[in-house]
Amino acid sequence: MGGEDILIPSRLVNLADVVEMFHRTAGVDAAVTVAAQRAGTQFDPAVVDAFSGEATALFAELDGVNCWDAVMAANPAGDMRVTDDELDNVLEAFADFVDVKSPYTIGHSRGVADLAEEGARTCGLDDGEATTVRRAALVHDLGRLGVSNSIWDKRGPLGPG
Repeated sequence: MGGEDILIPSRLVNLADVVEMFHRTAGVDAAVTVAAQRAGTQFDPAVVDAFSGEATALFAELDGVNCWDAVMAANPAGDMRVTDDELDNVLEAFADFVDVKSPYTIGHSRGVADLAEEGARTCGLDDGEATTVRRAALVHDLGRLGVSNSIWDKRGPLGPG
């Protein structure tokens, strides 16, 4: 799989993952430079072109947002508890977000969750325990978000670097 076979959300997340870090550590110019350097290899050139033309405006808007304050402001219920169905929906959204990081993992977390739940039932766990296993499986790859796609999608063995 490659090029146009990779879903556009995956291509966008792949670019955003890297340029956000370069912006945070070295500024807009560094983010645009790394995107341009990797266009055609790690990044879709069309996505890089679209990003580069709007980078200053995109980052200016993001710089003005305190993420925690934005999340809390968007939560009108404050301490509201989610239902079991809502929790499942949230965990599935997390799973899908993690999976979209790489074109090779689309649908992976839901597949793992289905297998884990069925395995739990086969082993004699009750419905509540099987649901807990499914929920854990949905978020089993959350840590992938902290590792660059250049590592996850690297062909061949990793070197010492």
